[in-house]
Amino acid sequence: MSLDLCAADPATGACAILVEERNHRQIITRPPYHLLAKTGEILWWSMRNGFGHFYLYSKTGNLLARVTKEAFHSGRVVFIDEEERILYFMGNGREQGRNPYFHYLYRINLDGTGLSTLTPKDAEHEITMSESGRYFFDNYSRPDLEPQAMVRDNRGQVVLELEAADISSLKEAGWRAPEIFKAKAANGKTDLWGVLFKPFDFDPSKKYPIISYGYPGKEGEFIPWRFSHNAWTTLMSVSLAQYGFIVAVYGNRGGSPERSYAYYDFEWDNLRDYPIADKKAVIEQLAVRHTYIDIDRVGIMGASSGGFMAATAILAEPDFFKVAVSRAGNHDNNLYWHHWNERYGKVTQETDKGGRIRFLSRTPTNNEIASNLKGRLLLVQGDMDLHVPPSLTARLVNDLIEANKRFDQFIVPGCNHFFGKNWQYLLRYIELYFVENLMGDTRRSTDIFDSF
Repeated sequence: MSLDLCAADPATGACAILVEERNHRQIITRPPYHLLAKTGEILWWSMRNGFGHFYLYSKTGNLLARVTKEAFHSGRVVFIDEEERILYFMGNGREQGRNPYFHYLYRINLDGTGLSTLTPKDAEHEITMSESGRYFFDNYSRPDLEPQAMVRDNRGQVVLELEAADISSLKEAGWRAPEIFKAKAANGKTDLWGVLFKPFDFDPSKKYPIISYGYPGKEGEFIPWRFSHNAWTTLMSVSLAQYGFIVAVYGNRGGSPERSYAYYDFEWDNLRDYPIADKKAVIEQLAVRHTYIDIDRVGIMGASSGGFMAATAILAEPDFFKVAVSRAGNHDNNLYWHHWNERYGKVTQETDKGGRIRFLSRTPTNNEIASNLKGRLLLVQGDMDLHVPPSLTARLVNDLIEANKRFDQFIVPGCNHFFGKNWQYLLRYIELYFVENLMGDTRRSTDIFDSF
């Protein structure tokens, strides 16, 4: 792929390329470039050297300095002190022995010297910088650590400790903190990270079914690294766990641009199959590590691209995944957004006899493996979904019918991709689907539904 930053003269129309990127894939969520007001210099972000880093160019496009250099991911620009020529930015993956997804605030001189960490706490940090750049507000937390807030100066020194969230009532209600875990990908080498949710009345002597919850990316893995960051993921996971499930939310190779370019670029040209091997490998490791996990009762769920993944799992690995809930899945990416398929799928260029060039794209679909279904599959779709058209689910439904397969479908009237006001009913419906089909407890699910 190619990406250029150009400068055009509005009087003459003359245009010149100042910065160019070639021969590596671009990212939807790439940070914007920044122009320094006083000098016209350009602060440019790129993954050209294997990690997201900043580069400083002159206003005419000459490379002045590689600002960040180490093997970690540099991300959002928080503040640029042009007078002192200091960059304040968020980064992750630099702190050794820690979760590589946790974001920290760093400062560095624009010539690439003087890199330092301003937020030392082992947690996910949310930062708001003052307009002067002299102070910043640091709010940090983890899934197992309640939010805490303080004010620091631009050297990282604590100026004022504000407060920590009071979760005493939550604990009194029986809340059990989720656990952060690490496991290997299917290649046996790459570290994958996730969060494990257990019932509040967890008993290690019992056997619990496990449900994998995920989103394969590639723009992000959407794991709830803050105390309560992703509302739907956290609510769904905590709620499901109370029925007697272990819920594991974790990533897979190819799922995040914030690890490294090699991690991000894994299996780019196969939108269907790349996450399933890692999902299965992690569950197998967790079952060996924790005797309370029942490896014979495995479920999976997800939404959007995660819905695509959930359906893929039960169709591609029908003897391992027994129950799947697929919400608003883009099951045939050849009929999905062109910028999704062309960005993440294999695109070939052909020239006909007349010299005309056309680009062709083809990616594997769930429709092609519909006849593999053995377990229980629930397809959920909002009939007003403009993000993932209902036609993609309808086509999979047609292929399941033609393959003479039993499945379940729940069409939510008047709902878009995020299901709006009906999300609570849908959450309960999904919970009870797992209760009935992964536990075989129809009596219990009916009683709970009647009391809702």
